Amino acid sequence: MNNCVGVLNYKYFLMLIISVEVHELIMVAVFVMFIVEFHSDLNGFSFFTFSALFKSVSTIGFNSYLLGFHLYLMRRKITTYDFIMGRKKKLDSYVSPGQNLSDTNINI
Repeated sequence: MNNCVGVLNYKYFLMLIISVEVHELIMVAVFVMFIVEFHSDLNGFSFFTFSALFKSVSTIGFNSYLLGFHLYLMRRKITTYDFIMGRKKKLDSYVSPGQNLSDTNINI
């Protein structure tokens, strides 16, 4: 694994996720205001504006999932490592010791 957020850095990690979310929400608001204000003069800026808007909306979606996942972990008072090990243990309980995972119809 070696990429889990440690206890000492967790506060800063959450602040980073929240600040990215706020930043992207502000960017969406700016792009929407730009489109509404200059909708007739978007000849040269339309590709940039709409691609940046798409990037911001996509980032909000992925970042919201990450934020929700970590809020879920905090509510359950477990770490990312505990969550992954719990999932692995649960998955291992569905597969017999001699059975190959590809022989089952378990979706991971």
